[in-house]
Amino acid sequence: MDFKVIWSQTALDNLKKIEKPYRQKIYDRVGKYLARDPMNIGKPLTGNLAGIYRYRYGGYRVLYVLDLTTKTIKILEAGHRREIYDK
Repeated sequence: MDFKVIWSQTALDNLKKIEKPYRQKIYDRVGKYLARDPMNIGKPLTGNLAGIYRYRYGGYRVLYVLDLTTKTIKILEAGHRREIYDK
């Protein structure tokens, strides 16, 4: 069973800043691949970002948290790897 994906407004705003071809692919891949198996497809972060996972698509990253009880993925941020971890 797939996880339900919930995009935060911040993530959607950041997604709009990404070039259109990448934007659509990131959005599609989150819904198609990440929603199926978010624990194994994504990578858990450490340090001050512990508890957050990241999904990589080329030079872009999607940061998210999982709620296993409700089977939801909340997308927190989306953007280029140079900028995503600074927030």
